[in-house]
Amino acid sequence: MWSSDGKYYVYRIQRGRESDILALPMQTGIFHRSKEPVRLTNGPLRYWSVCPSRDGKQIFAIGTKERGEVVR
Repeated sequence: MWSSDGKYYVYRIQRGRESDILALPMQTGIFHRSKEPVRLTNGPLRYWSVCPSRDGKQIFAIGTKERGEVVR
């Protein structure tokens, strides 16, 4: 998904039961850095429903962690 200002492409990568959210800068030119993705999350959560705020300054996502419990 694109940020509202079009400067970043935000996406989710899945690795097994975990996922992370990354942002890829879309600016080009001589004075801009290379287009390497920026990791926005790092952890044992699985993220869903990634969407930017209307002003483009925040990103919202749902993070879940599957857990189980044995009860006798």
